[in-house]
Amino acid sequence: MVTKVVGPTAIIWVLAGARINIGMALLGAFIGEFIGSSSGLGHLIIVAEGLFNVSQIWVGVFGIVIVALIFQALTLPVESWARRWRT
Repeated sequence: MVTKVVGPTAIIWVLAGARINIGMALLGAFIGEFIGSSSGLGHLIIVAEGLFNVSQIWVGVFGIVIVALIFQALTLPVESWARRWRT
């Protein structure tokens, strides 16, 4: 029963939760870099903000967006593979 009903049903929800939490994890890492780092995209944005360098701020923002899109693209095939058990 676990391998035929519970497992396939649960894996879809786990993967959907993982896809949603990618954004939360990136936001947490980004805020952590804001607070206390000496490198990374959050630090890049903070330094650029202090120098009023708007183009460098956008580079940091788009860098975070690209990382999020890459993680999203990695989870979509796995989720579609897991959906084959759905009826």
